[in-house]
Amino acid sequence: MSASVLFHRSRLGRKAALLALSLSALWGSAALAAPDEATQDVFDAKEQAAIEQIVHDYLLAHPEILVDTARALEQAQQQMQQELITTAIDELRTNDLIPVRGARDAKHYLIEFYDVNCGYCKVVRPLTHRLVEENPDLAIFYIEFPILSETSVKAAAIGLALYQQDPEMYLAYQEKTMTYEGKITTEEQLREFVTAVGGDYDKLAAQAMTDIKIQRALRANMTLGQNLGVRGTPFFILDGEVIRGAIKDYSVFADIISRHQ
Repeated sequence: MSASVLFHRSRLGRKAALLALSLSALWGSAALAAPDEATQDVFDAKEQAAIEQIVHDYLLAHPEILVDTARALEQAQQQMQQELITTAIDELRTNDLIPVRGARDAKHYLIEFYDVNCGYCKVVRPLTHRLVEENPDLAIFYIEFPILSETSVKAAAIGLALYQQDPEMYLAYQEKTMTYEGKITTEEQLREFVTAVGGDYDKLAAQAMTDIKIQRALRANMTLGQNLGVRGTPFFILDGEVIRGAIKDYSVFADIISRHQ
């Protein structure tokens, strides 16, 4: 065997070892991706094609590796989401712009992403009220997450403006919107809700449109929802545990509370 062939093979072997290390790292964190510029600098086109064929053949011969990779990726994603949830909880419980029912430092907490036009949110609302009644040391943090209509966005902004003015008035306004049968589609409906709880609608509407803190708060809510994988409302986090969608049985809440006593 010629010296040039030996040199080529040894160089290819070193590069294959580097690739193997890279693959092992990728399997623990992400799916295989296209080579980046750094990889292209290490391998020429012929070497890259040869290594890709080796990897391809090996994966075909050992499909269990793909199963392990998918499982590791899922676990990594779950761990990442849990870390995001933990960070979000700490921030939400100390953010004065987030409406809360109860004490911010309560032992138990329920974080609820909701939209005033979400029918499922309205169905669950009696259960969250019961949760507060049966657990005095529990706080509900309401995340305005208006994704269903432009009126939902306006209702959320007005709600946040009202909360800055009077938290109790906000809760009363929220109750009006969440017990209303049907869709909230007009400004007159919002005016009626605000007036019914003693608020000045025109003043609140103007603040909702111009107060940069309110606009930032709503954008932050949407970003948080995207990061946490919120694809619809309602979305709950109860004592660190995620609950997606409408709750049909109160025991779902009760069981989580009992695990965190």
